[in-house]
Amino acid sequence: IEGGYVIEDDDGSTSPSTTIVYPFSGNIDNHFILGKILLKYRPRFIILYDASLTCVRQLEVFKATNPEHPLRIYFLLYGKSIEEQRYLLSVKKQKET
Repeated sequence: IEGGYVIEDDDGSTSPSTTIVYPFSGNIDNHFILGKILLKYRPRFIILYDASLTCVRQLEVFKATNPEHPLRIYFLLYGKSIEEQRYLLSVKKQKET
């Protein structure tokens, strides 16, 4: 994955336990890249740090359109942090619109 890191098995292949690390910060094509990652690797677990609401909504759509594929999404946020406040503010703004 361009710009990301795939931790492969010893033989260079990927398996259900493959770990993918992809930084989205500042990348304007995040939406397209995230969709490609979801379709290619069909992850079972996703951990988000400093998540954007756009990425979260895209993950929700992927999960809803693939009910046969189990997907668990985790948020890594420190309580009362700037990142948490920024995310909660974006959720609040979306609800108001």
